[in-house]
This record gives sequence, structure tokens and C-alpha cells, in this order.
Amino acid sequence: MATRVTFCWRHSSVSEIWKIFNKFNNEFQENKRLQWMVLAVLVCIYFITLTGLLDRLAGYSSLAAQNIAMSTRMQNMTTQTISSKLSDELRTRADEKLAALPRADSRNIAEARALKEFEEIINPLLTNTRMTLIDSEEIRTDSETFWQVTIEISGKLPASNAIKLLTEFDSSVTHRRISIFRYRMDSSIYTNFVSKLLFAKINNA
Repeated sequence: MATRVTFCWRHSSVSEIWKIFNKFNNEFQENKRLQWMVLAVLVCIYFITLTGLLDRLAGYSSLAAQNIAMSTRMQNMTTQTISSKLSDELRTRADEKLAALPRADSRNIAEARALKEFEEIINPLLTNTRMTLIDSEEIRTDSETFWQVTIEISGKLPASNAIKLLTEFDSSVTHRRISIFRYRMDSSIYTNFVSKLLFAKINNA
């Protein structure tokens, strides 16, 4: 019985909705003013949507124009010729840095000179020293050949000597730098660091 009542209620509801729809449809067909009002609303919605779309496209176009302008400026910068004066200055600086590099006849000599150089630096500063040659890499350019020698050093470094050690690798020393540095500030005062030294082939001079 409950199922039948529910079915009848649903059937009745659908019928009522259908009657209301048919009534509205008939009134809409007969009422020209209502038709024009609906058409006006649809036209307004259309133009509002179109305006929003055009504004969004304009934003995209503006962004694209900015990107194109930036790309053009970058291309112009890359194609600009460097003045002869600036070119001479850069060449002079490069020659000065190259002339300041230590030189060696071969890879083996570069390695031996690097080890000797480090012995002279760390022996007065560290105790219980251990020095290991990690590798040496050959670097070639169009006109130059270099060897980059990598050495690992470990030992005890008193705090009073730490600053002295680091000054051996400041910016004034162009061929020598520290790539890894570890230091324990406790009673062990243990340090471990890796340094790279750059040598130019002697017959490039």
C-alpha cells in the first residue's frame, strides 16, 4: 500500500509539472512581449560572455606581446658588437690571469708541484697531517691546455692557525681554491678539506 501511494504521488507531481510547463509554453507562444524580453536577456548574456572572453584574450595578447618584446631585446643584446676598447680590456684581463697561473710541462709535474705547494702551506699550520692526491683533470681550450689537480688534506688545525690557512685561498690567489672544508671546533681541532689547483701547460707561454 505504501508503494502504491508513493507511485501515485510521483505520477501526480510529474503531471502537475508537465501542465505548468505546457501552460508556460502556451503563454510564451502567445505573448510577443515575453518573447522579446527573453530574447533581450539572452542577447545581454551573450554580450557579457563575449566581453569577458575578449578581455581574457586581450590579456593573453598583452602577455604574449611582452614576451616577444623581451625576446627581441635579448636577441638585440646578444647581437650587439662589443666595442674594440672593451674587447681589448677583457683580453688584457684574461692575459693577466693566465700569466699569473703556475706552469708545468706535464700532468705528472703539475701533480708533484701541487703536492709540494701544499706541503709548504700546511706543514707550519697543521699537525698529524695526511695529504692525498685525488685526481688531476686535463682541461683544453682552443689555444690552451690546463691541469686541475685535486688534493685532500686532513689533520689537526689549532684555532689560532685557522685564519692563516684560509688566507692562503683568498681571492688574490687565482690558481688555488677550497671546494670542501670541514672543521671541528671541539678538543680534537680536526680539519678535513679538499682543494683544487690549476696549472697551465708551460709551452703555452
